[in-house]
Amino acid sequence: MLNPLSPDTDDCQGAGPDAGFARRGAGDHPIVGLVREHDVIRLGLDAIATESLRIQRSFEVRLGFWMPALEWLELFVDRDHHAREEEVLFVWLQGAGMPMDRGPLAQVAKEHERARAVRGRMVQAVAIYDVRGLAEAAQEYSDRLRQHMEDEERLLFPLAMECLDAVALGELVIRLAGHRDQIGGAIRERADWLQRELLAGEPSGEDGGPAVP
Repeated sequence: MLNPLSPDTDDCQGAGPDAGFARRGAGDHPIVGLVREHDVIRLGLDAIATESLRIQRSFEVRLGFWMPALEWLELFVDRDHHAREEEVLFVWLQGAGMPMDRGPLAQVAKEHERARAVRGRMVQAVAIYDVRGLAEAAQEYSDRLRQHMEDEERLLFPLAMECLDAVALGELVIRLAGHRDQIGGAIRERADWLQRELLAGEPSGEDGGPAVP
């Protein structure tokens, strides 16, 4: 869990921790957009948690569930959502005076890397049909990511919203949109299809979605 904001954030002082701050912003605010993506990620984690409980009872790794689920975590959570935070929002906050080598910003960036490492363990567990290893890694991934998103919403995002004036807000919107364009439409379409499969509760197991070049 992140520590409360401290003098490490010298040039960008916010109102302090507030769990609901980011959710009360304007509907088109870019930070609110990131929070809404957190809500989608939580739904995906719910589906993964349900499947994790099932495999502990059945000792069956359903590839029709886990393959699209893990691909979605890679494409949407890592290559889209987390990448936009790291390469746009975190860079902007660093420019506004928040250090990247210590404090809240350093902690959330490290947590992204830890989550990627745990996802890698999930991929490996599926590859060797390791039921216990998959269940443990999925639980750790879910716990880490849920706490991480809560920390961002409670501490980092409120600070960012406090720091954004009209000019900075407009620049951030443009940069976030530009980053999504760099990801490419094919990856976004693939991630959207995987998300629909995952949240449907019973993935078909047939890969009829758009391909990533």
